[in-house]
Amino acid sequence: MNFNLVAPIYDRLAHLVFGRTLERAQLSLLNRLPSGGRWLLVGGGTGWLLEQVLNHCQPASILYLEASEQMLELAQKRLVNHAYRTKIEYRLGSEVELTEADRFDVILTPFVLDLFSEDWLKNEMIPRLLGTLQAGGYWLVTDFVPTLIGWQRVLAKSMLLFFRITAGLHNSRLPDWMPLLKIRLNLVAQQAAFHGMIQSGLFRRSSEID
Repeated sequence: MNFNLVAPIYDRLAHLVFGRTLERAQLSLLNRLPSGGRWLLVGGGTGWLLEQVLNHCQPASILYLEASEQMLELAQKRLVNHAYRTKIEYRLGSEVELTEADRFDVILTPFVLDLFSEDWLKNEMIPRLLGTLQAGGYWLVTDFVPTLIGWQRVLAKSMLLFFRITAGLHNSRLPDWMPLLKIRLNLVAQQAAFHGMIQSGLFRRSSEID
């Protein structure tokens, strides 16, 4: 997948379809996260959520991991004139680029998990990200979920088709990611948006890691 083609219009397109719903959903549980610590933001796109995190949560440091070089460049430009005490590292790539030395107190995955199949999430992506999460750490997910409502199913198929054409997305349906995280982490809080089609889940890892 490569979102370089849609990077310049991504935010405007999201606003056109969803208004401010996606942004409000991403903020709905953000205030439940602790300040300080090292954070990982995966697939943050053009940097809007990064800006909100820096303004309201003030982590000690944050790794901004983005697979699209165009998105990464837009995020850097967004914050170039801002002075934050938080140390920001911008890294091009996916979770595959995380190393054994990478450990985080908080992980954010905003509208990322829906891009992958359930098999990939279960066997590859979730274990890899979970391997970087400290004991007692938090994982905040905001994403689309499968739905049985007719117009939502049409919208989901349309979105997947659009990104299949423009970004090389392989998914043909939304993955049911919530149960995959519930069996590994403790669900602390949950918030629904867009008539239930969008879910925000705040998960916490046990203070003891097996």
